[in-house]
Amino acid sequence: MEQKKEGKVWLVGAGPSDAELLTLKAKRVLEQAEVVVYDRLVGESILLMMPEAAEKIDAGKRSGNHTMPQEQMNELLLKKAQEGKCVVRLKGGDPFLFGRGGEELELLAKHNIPFEVVPGVTSAISVPAYNGIPVTHRDYASSVHIITGHKKKDEPLNLDFTTLAKLEGTLVFLMGVSALTDICQGLCNGGKAKETPAALLSRGTTAKQRRIVSTLEKLPEEVKKNPMETPAVIVVGEVCGLSDEFNWYEKLTLFGKKIIVTRPRERSRALAERLRSLGAEVLELPTIEIHPNDNFSNECDITEKWIQKNVEDTETQNENQKAEMHIDMAQKLSDVLLNDYQYVVFTSPSGVNCFFDQLKKEKIDIRRFFRAKIAALGAGTAKELELHGVFADLVPEVYDAAHLGICIGEACADGNHILIPRVRNGSQELIREIQKRKKVTIADLPIYDTIEKEQKWVNVPKLVEEGCMVVFTSASTVRGFVKNVPDTDLSHVQGICIGKQTAQEAKKAGISCVTAKSATVEDLVQTILNCSSQSDGK
Repeated sequence: MEQKKEGKVWLVGAGPSDAELLTLKAKRVLEQAEVVVYDRLVGESILLMMPEAAEKIDAGKRSGNHTMPQEQMNELLLKKAQEGKCVVRLKGGDPFLFGRGGEELELLAKHNIPFEVVPGVTSAISVPAYNGIPVTHRDYASSVHIITGHKKKDEPLNLDFTTLAKLEGTLVFLMGVSALTDICQGLCNGGKAKETPAALLSRGTTAKQRRIVSTLEKLPEEVKKNPMETPAVIVVGEVCGLSDEFNWYEKLTLFGKKIIVTRPRERSRALAERLRSLGAEVLELPTIEIHPNDNFSNECDITEKWIQKNVEDTETQNENQKAEMHIDMAQKLSDVLLNDYQYVVFTSPSGVNCFFDQLKKEKIDIRRFFRAKIAALGAGTAKELELHGVFADLVPEVYDAAHLGICIGEACADGNHILIPRVRNGSQELIREIQKRKKVTIADLPIYDTIEKEQKWVNVPKLVEEGCMVVFTSASTVRGFVKNVPDTDLSHVQGICIGKQTAQEAKKAGISCVTAKSATVEDLVQTILNCSSQSDGK
């Protein structure tokens, strides 16, 4: 009899929102989760890290909108653990700082369910830091006090303001926006100087970060004139006066920009990291998935080309004969795959990876490759080839299908055989440009498919309405993005496109777009910087 797997629960702090403030342990645990129960205070970019196969449960928990009562939450964690699941309770900030983590563990401990706690970066420290406010400073504050500002509706805030007002250090109030007036008046009435610097910090560590710095007496009126979004942190103390001098985050070049990168996650990391280093809030939101076509050696798309080349097709051939020839040719395909081509043309890094994975799977020795010239579309594709020990003989200066076709057409000879392992239904412009120039046999090998990917865990239409930049690397990423925003006005989207066909697809969807000079990270970043400067009026 198979032994039942033991379940376990991890209480994981997700930090304030910035994905780069998620701890390494939190990331590791999240990637192994079978069930994820998450709060709405968890950053969107962190929600996108949840495993595809995991069961995902939205617990809500945003102020004024508790989707799931706490008692039900406790029972849910117990139930999933008893089912033998690896359960991650993903909470904004730190699970033990006003996160009710202790309550969630009590029931688990009572039932002897194993658990771990993964601390998170608390917004009480990180949000002031992103606003240039050190919560302690040798000249101004030698202590920091973190206080809940949460109160029940229509009830007074139950805090001892007389004691709080006497504290010499920095006071940080979490979940206190609705009680801001009560907090400020309470401290003033308790004896705190009305001129004490105070700040309200909204949406810290995100592109929507805003703050108001004033005095304890005037802050509520200032916020009333300029309403701020939640979540927000209230800071009281002399250190608030340092925000103008120490404000570093908002001085970064791309601060305030939310940028969505739609290419598959394994291909987006370098660009995302570069944009984050410049201050952008980046969402790696893959709108397509790459599915290798593992059975490509039996594909009619390629064998049909060889049948046309080698067999005289007559009207008398019946369908059975044709099918038999397809099988015969497919069986010989492994023999001719690398030996009989003068050129092998790669149009994307995904095509490179799928091709070499298939070679390895079928135990085809790369040394059979030596007679073919290698062409690559773009520096990224050429770089991916280099990782496999292959250096492209031909890379066009302009990274698009038409120019690649022109280069190959001028370099090859009549009668050459050309293999193009690429996405199914790829652009015919490449083939047309080659065939305009030479009489060649082209095998268009559909080595992978792109499947449009739906993103259920992030409110993409809301991101669009707020205004954002979106990086599109292919026409299929545009179509996948549009599928995620049905009936949405896309006029607020600034598209950054790679290639003419991608731009055409974006424009067809009503997206204003700019085409990067090339597909390199450097050119994409420069295009984004140029668009950002123009939108800011610089």
